[in-house]
Amino acid sequence: MDSYQQMLNMQAAQGMRQMPSTPVTPQMSSPMNQVAQMSGVQGRSALQQQMMVRWNAVQKKKKMVALGVIGAVVVVGLITTAVLLSKKKKADSTGTPSTGAPASVTAKQNNGTCNGSSYCYTNWNNEVKSAQPTWVGAKCASMTDAATGTVLPCNKVNDGKSVVVVCVEDKDHPFPTIPANTACGVGGAASPI
Repeated sequence: MDSYQQMLNMQAAQGMRQMPSTPVTPQMSSPMNQVAQMSGVQGRSALQQQMMVRWNAVQKKKKMVALGVIGAVVVVGLITTAVLLSKKKKADSTGTPSTGAPASVTAKQNNGTCNGSSYCYTNWNNEVKSAQPTWVGAKCASMTDAATGTVLPCNKVNDGKSVVVVCVEDKDHPFPTIPANTACGVGGAASPI
């Protein structure tokens, strides 16, 4: 027998309270039930109604807080998704394919005896095809003097001084077949562009 039931039995024995025919079990589900048990009144009193209003307000606030937390998690998820998509779109717009392959080839083996246009167009020294095996053709996007960094026109021969040539894909001008022992920029090794 629990202490609550013992207290009721003691009160009944002293004649202070009439013992109910069924055992009383306290229910703690809401303040209204607590007040009803203490007062022994079955209807709702003003105090019970006030307590019920407060109880409902607290429950409503708990639900709103829970919904607020869920809403915040959803918003953070949407923002994260938007940022990741934005980064992917930015990477794609800069010319870097989603495969991670560069959209250009920086050729560094040109000793300056071949202009940049012919160097890319002919795939001289096999630098373009080894870096981009799926490309069918290439053209010069820029050329700089390797020692000074001076920007040079793509159609210039740099008098035997090494140059760095940036080649980009050119599907309109496929790589030519060049006979052996052909000098860069001569005959079939000359760029049409």
